[in-house]
Amino acid sequence: MKRVQRKNKPVDRLNLTSVLDAIFIFIFFLLLSAQFISIFELESEAPAVTTLTNEKKDEKKPLNLTLEILPTHIIVKTGMEGVVSMTVAKDKEYDLPRLNDFLRELKKNNSTESTVIFKPEATIPYDDIIKIIDMVSEIPRSQGTISILDKNGAPIQTRILFNKVVFDTVI
Repeated sequence: MKRVQRKNKPVDRLNLTSVLDAIFIFIFFLLLSAQFISIFELESEAPAVTTLTNEKKDEKKPLNLTLEILPTHIIVKTGMEGVVSMTVAKDKEYDLPRLNDFLRELKKNNSTESTVIFKPEATIPYDDIIKIIDMVSEIPRSQGTISILDKNGAPIQTRILFNKVVFDTVI
């Protein structure tokens, strides 16, 4: 049996120029045909954890305004103990003007406070949460302003109520 010797032929290199051209044209058309959407975000802060020192014990107790948002009503709690201050019922929608009126009075008495804690149930629709945030954050333009004292004790007019929203854990 004779052995046949094969000659090693040099391997041809692939010409990738046309493939790269096609890929760049494809990427160009993808970028031009993509729909760019606007993403809106709500600014929310993480809950702050601090320890009380002797200096802070003499100051006024924090408001600790908390809104428990349930499918049938909203419970407004204040203080570290979570005392129920008000309940807002829901028929077809939450009675948000009533909530806003209550928060206006609360802001007049607690002018330095600006934080509200939201505790929504997981089943609450996103649109409802946004409407509540809008009512809690500021007074509608049609209702004017309120007079509060600034840090120096001077009276100022403002529409801002509790604009720092902190979300509690949603389960």
